[in-house]
Amino acid sequence: RSQTQKFAGSCSLDGQGAWGMVLQENDRENYTPDFKAFKSVFCFDNRLICMGSGIQNSNSSYSTETTLFQFGHGTQLTPISINNQEVSQFPYSRSLNEAQVVLTDPQNNGYIVRNGSVMVSRANQESRDNQTQAVTYGDFSSACIQHGKAPANGGYEYVVLVNSGRTGAWAFGQSMENDPIAPYSVIQKDDRAHVAYDRDTKTTGYVLFQDNQTYQLPHIKSTSHVCIVMVTEKTDGSWRMALANPCLNMEVPTTLEHDAPALPQTMTVKLKGRRRLLNPVPGVVILNSDNLETTLSVEVNHGIPVAFDLIPDVANSIVSTEEDFNFRVYPSPTKGNVIVETDERLIQLSVFNMEGHLVRREDGGVRVIDLSPFPSG
Repeated sequence: RSQTQKFAGSCSLDGQGAWGMVLQENDRENYTPDFKAFKSVFCFDNRLICMGSGIQNSNSSYSTETTLFQFGHGTQLTPISINNQEVSQFPYSRSLNEAQVVLTDPQNNGYIVRNGSVMVSRANQESRDNQTQAVTYGDFSSACIQHGKAPANGGYEYVVLVNSGRTGAWAFGQSMENDPIAPYSVIQKDDRAHVAYDRDTKTTGYVLFQDNQTYQLPHIKSTSHVCIVMVTEKTDGSWRMALANPCLNMEVPTTLEHDAPALPQTMTVKLKGRRRLLNPVPGVVILNSDNLETTLSVEVNHGIPVAFDLIPDVANSIVSTEEDFNFRVYPSPTKGNVIVETDERLIQLSVFNMEGHLVRREDGGVRVIDLSPFPSG
């Protein structure tokens, strides 16, 4: 438990999840009290997107490392792979400094490391028994990202693919080389926020490390408190959303066991676009909404995620945009064609009913939409 940092928690949404923490070591024997880092993991199906930023400490005696895997072989020396090539040699050591490194461990889990200095080792290691401190030995395969001695602003980005095998890991790595079809993207990674988007689930995970911040992010414009958020975009234009407080909002513990209660806390979040709740959710209130943004409050406690659905509030909205331009839609109401008149280049037109459900979408330069097949409303 850190004596100075309170951020450590997670959020889940329909089987997907995000976790984050601010690491700050305590001032104890064999510790480095100025060791600090911002860490997150985003879990999408079998994919774990791991990020670190702001890694810093003053320890100039030892290199700071982020462990990818460390596997004890026992009596059987199972191979690993590096960039789609099997490695069965033992002992073995290799350092890689590449834009992307693809590994598999002896249990067929894949690792794709982006822009990191990776050290891979297969060797007999010495370690100490954690109870008796007796010297022990074992054969291990291990891999780590090296940040060097006394790093000032280290970081990392890698993906763990559970049970991907060598072929699956390599295919995933190849797809990451092509931005339009990359399985995921990192939107932000610094001491303010870690944000990742997963293409397959259309889910964005947010780990927001600081209070009272404004952002230029896909869904969130500002938050009143630190929080972890998950947003899944549905095909009908709605958002499935969950929010959790990674700080328990309790009296600072002085012992390992502490009976101070965790107190409820109300968070204010400002979102892009005009939206409303699909169904009432206890503790979730829309405070304000206009054509550009929606402000809501969410009461959270015990680090438990609060989930809710938001739909476009098209009944009270004319245009949802952050840019000023001439825009006219007529006739209204109509039982036939509706004409869109603007000097701007149209990329896409979407039509929603009064319940906020998407009923029609047109791509390209379409300026006339036939609404006769649809009932009133």
